[in-house]
Amino acid sequence: MYQAPVPKPSDTADAVLTGLTGAETAYLRQPPGQTPDDAQALAELQALAGVLSRSLTQLEYERPLTELSPSTLAAHVRAVRRKVLELTTGPGQLAGREARKRLFAWSQGEGEEAFAAVAALRKVLVARLKENDAARLAAQQPAQRPAPAPPVQRGNAEILAEELAKALRENAPQGTEAAVRAILVAGGRVYRGRNDGSGLLNLTYAVVSHRTDRLENWTVGNCAEVHALDWFIHEQGFTTEAQVVAAFLNQPVAFPDSWIVAMDARGRDARSWFKRTPCENCQQWLKALGIKADTKGATS
Repeated sequence: MYQAPVPKPSDTADAVLTGLTGAETAYLRQPPGQTPDDAQALAELQALAGVLSRSLTQLEYERPLTELSPSTLAAHVRAVRRKVLELTTGPGQLAGREARKRLFAWSQGEGEEAFAAVAALRKVLVARLKENDAARLAAQQPAQRPAPAPPVQRGNAEILAEELAKALRENAPQGTEAAVRAILVAGGRVYRGRNDGSGLLNLTYAVVSHRTDRLENWTVGNCAEVHALDWFIHEQGFTTEAQVVAAFLNQPVAFPDSWIVAMDARGRDARSWFKRTPCENCQQWLKALGIKADTKGATS
């Protein structure tokens, strides 16, 4: 035969709290006053009686509220409620403060066990009331949106790989004339160079020439890598070799982990871009500045 599950003490406490008046709920929210006047004391005792009456409604259905069994707790609640009503109603009604005083004296003697059980019951109800208040307050707060994820910071090598992949898919110029391109990535920005014969800054010429032994028959302006460096120097507004060197080498490094890649056009009828290794001269100044060359899978 089906048996309904035994309710939890918190469920029973909720049932008690739901049936309380505003004055009875306020009584639970506020600790008893230390020196109330007659009216305050009487109101406090009446609220206590109301809370006990509502609790008895649940206990009579054998619903748990404290560690005591419902029947045992119900007996204690009835005893305290009976004493409160004896002091605050009917022919024996006393002024509020006197009634409170008599109840306290009773709780220290004959009614000690019953009053202790009711005190434990009050703690349970107060704790549950606070939990419900907190949950209600939380429900009234606007939903907190999760903080946006910080943007993913791409490294220079990753940027270079993406730019190279796009460049290799582009159409190469037709004809047989040598065409070389280079991509430099420094500080997360891209600088492109071509061996198109355009002039260089005097500073770029000095930086590269002073760091090259010219192992190959070479004119500084012929290399796309040099032109990529030229764009970098131009955009940074550098005016001295020391500034260029410091940007790549001096701690703290302004442009750490900088990368460069070169490619040239190969073929006759249908030319395509191919990744290539920098010439021996470029290898020297790149190494001197600490710029890494991407040569994986490159042709010489």
